[in-house]
Amino acid sequence: MQGLAALVVRERLGWSTPEAWIADLVVTAGARRLGVGTALVRACTEFAKVRGCRVLRLECGSQRRDAHAFYERLGFRPFGVDLRLPLE
Repeated sequence: MQGLAALVVRERLGWSTPEAWIADLVVTAGARRLGVGTALVRACTEFAKVRGCRVLRLECGSQRRDAHAFYERLGFRPFGVDLRLPLE
């Protein structure tokens, strides 16, 4: 395996169309910078479009600067604030 993407399509209250969410995107170290991640994101994008999604979202840790640059090259933009309540 060189890479894996998990895509979730979910309905949202108050939205007329679903949204797509890349829950996970992993590319093995040896396959990075070879187009594997780009191909996975493009496949997710096309699937989301076919399903009528209005947006494709993902989450990425604030410390992962290289990942941020990768996603921004693909057209993703920062949006909103992620608020969490630890339940441990």
